[in-house]
Amino acid sequence: INPFIIGPDADLELAVTDVTRMRLYNSGQDCLGPDIILVHQDVRESFKNLLIKRLDQLVFGANNDPNANYSPIFYKDTLYSVSEYFNTNDKFIIYGGGIDFRTKKMEPTVVYSELDENLEIIEYFSPVFNVVIYRDDEQLIKRISSSYFSERAMGCSLYGSEHLSDVLRKKHTLTINETLEDVDQGNKPFGGYGTMSNYIFYDFKLVSKPILISEIVAEYLSEKRSLV
Repeated sequence: INPFIIGPDADLELAVTDVTRMRLYNSGQDCLGPDIILVHQDVRESFKNLLIKRLDQLVFGANNDPNANYSPIFYKDTLYSVSEYFNTNDKFIIYGGGIDFRTKKMEPTVVYSELDENLEIIEYFSPVFNVVIYRDDEQLIKRISSSYFSERAMGCSLYGSEHLSDVLRKKHTLTINETLEDVDQGNKPFGGYGTMSNYIFYDFKLVSKPILISEIVAEYLSEKRSLV
């Protein structure tokens, strides 16, 4: 899910810049893209206005167009599944929502709801900004700690509300005022502790933790040699 959490004391300009960059990376077709943007109710209007202003400036173009901010969706299945999601949840769309099946263009779209409304969270793989408003820390942590979020815990980006960092770090690779892309290094373990996002299963044992694939393979080969 890779939640973006935007607290009441967040630098909203930075938060909007970063969430737009991450949600539109490869036009949203990337596993690090945030599938939920949790915004404190005190800054809901300011955040919404800044985000829509930023989206108004975006340019659609071909993948090789250096001036394009987003490009055609590659997988046709994504167009079908997201269009069905839009149709089901049309009342929550406050910006965008258009899909051109001929050009494979999907407009940057803002889906806007309250946390209590329990809008379904999917992995969009498209330029969809799922903005969800939360009331307070208690409500936020209760949802982040739920089984649905915990099982999918990989990365989390926190803007403001830094007092929540210790709780969030227990399950996630946590970034503060920067994105997962900013901290990802190919030679270090990465990820969280969700069994649906980061796990190793070997010899009937399942371990969930941040993973560096080359390191895990080396450990496996070393163990295998020691048994011979």
